Amino acid sequence: MRSLVLLAVAAVGLFILNSCAGHGPYRIADSGCDSVINLGVGNSEKAYGDQARLSCMLQTHSLVSAYHLPASHRGVPIEPDQFRLAFVELDPKISQDVRDKQLNAAVGSLSGAGQNYVVAFVHGWRHNAEIGDSDIGKLRTMLAYTRSFLNIRCVELGRYCNARLTGIYLGWRGASFVEPGGDRTVVGTIGAGPTFWARKGESERLKDAALKVLKTVESNLNLRAGDFEADKMLVVGHSFGGNMLANAFKDRIIDAVNKHEMGAYFEAPVGDLTVMINPASEASNWTAIQEAVAKKAGRSIVVGGPLGDQFERVFSKGQRPNYLAITSACDWADEEIKGVEGSIRSVQCDQPTGYLFPMGQAAALKWDRERMTTIGHLNPIYVADPTSSSGASLQNGTRRVGTTHEFITNKFAEDTSIRFASDPKLSRCDVADGWLSQVQARMGGGGRHWDSAYKGPNRDNILWVDQARGIFAQFRHSLSLPGFASGQLASIAPANSPFWNVRAFDTAIANHGGYVGYPLWCSLNQLVLDDVVANHRVPPS
Repeated sequence: MRSLVLLAVAAVGLFILNSCAGHGPYRIADSGCDSVINLGVGNSEKAYGDQARLSCMLQTHSLVSAYHLPASHRGVPIEPDQFRLAFVELDPKISQDVRDKQLNAAVGSLSGAGQNYVVAFVHGWRHNAEIGDSDIGKLRTMLAYTRSFLNIRCVELGRYCNARLTGIYLGWRGASFVEPGGDRTVVGTIGAGPTFWARKGESERLKDAALKVLKTVESNLNLRAGDFEADKMLVVGHSFGGNMLANAFKDRIIDAVNKHEMGAYFEAPVGDLTVMINPASEASNWTAIQEAVAKKAGRSIVVGGPLGDQFERVFSKGQRPNYLAITSACDWADEEIKGVEGSIRSVQCDQPTGYLFPMGQAAALKWDRERMTTIGHLNPIYVADPTSSSGASLQNGTRRVGTTHEFITNKFAEDTSIRFASDPKLSRCDVADGWLSQVQARMGGGGRHWDSAYKGPNRDNILWVDQARGIFAQFRHSLSLPGFASGQLASIAPANSPFWNVRAFDTAIANHGGYVGYPLWCSLNQLVLDDVVANHRVPPS
């Protein structure tokens, strides 16, 4: 019997040893990389015939453009059907020479005439930069959509006609276990489970390396929010990639808030907009920023009365969001999730960060609420209050921290293949100039409790994704939590805050990995490409 046990233990140990994922590097070729890669409608690297070309650290990809653009704009050739994809691998066990070459290749692609739009993406747990990784396919689809959004702005408004689109995939060893049958299988999940703490720790150790890459890229761009002639930069982190960004920027943002001049415009921590999607990160990485903002307004973060007008004067009236977390939330007011004949349907929310992350933190003896709960699942604590116009108020004596906004689309995300991204009927993204300033200007109470999709007497304001097809997005400066009426809970953030902690409905983000929906991606790009605070432009510095 003892021999059988020892044999079983040895077999398990051998299985684990043989299942360890390598350190890479995976994208190291710097020659023979000039030809264009067309992966076809399947968007599959594994099915592509020339695997050697996919090992290039800088690639050019194509899609079939459906928009008829001129051959050039202001003498600069237009690339209506192309985008570049660069890889920078952060694993410290990869030689510095390789990492430097990758970064230099990415930065070198930004030189030359014309605008640049950079989309940097940091993947999460159970992924890396290996050929065939599904997160790379998701980034390609998002870039294809962005190419479409740029093209339609050129056709209709003459904007971004010579914009060069470059995606930068920041790879790291988020997968340290080779999952049989690919990721997201039951066997793979069980096998990868014990790597949670090590991979979370690795994402935090690499925060400075990621920040260095992002700042180096930024230094090679000419950025100016709201200027259609300037370069643009969007930074996205998913899951532990969001945790990497949250840890990289928390202290920098707090320091900037402490030095911030009341009423001034708050500059983005990097690029034009940073977005953490379903971040697997302690809420304390966000609540510390909220505490700094309250302190700047001369108020306590603990609920003991209203924050007052001073709270609304911390940031400029022309402030745009530039640091955003968005999470597929699980808990909603019944009015939001009523199905056919009034039945309550289940929500396809982000259960890994909503339920599994707290279990992992509890196992690590991190029991306080703001460390056990992730950024997007920590809600302010409200109680019934018949004296309030909304019937609810914040619970006295609790910390005024947590989620601040909500995002809903009126239709579920559609097919996310590159084929759909190149179809104008399925990938249009309407221009959204002025929507945020218009919303705030039309609301009472200093602009609080605004709603981008509200329509009523003398108010035709709505945030369209595709007006022709009736697709719109809804950002709300309020919350819809169980036990309270839909959309009635006042936000704890200033109306013009640059920091949005957004609860997303499953029409926008389904589950943990369903974030490639075209309406969501359109809305995020609108915040970067369009002048959403038109009429409240920031004066030249």
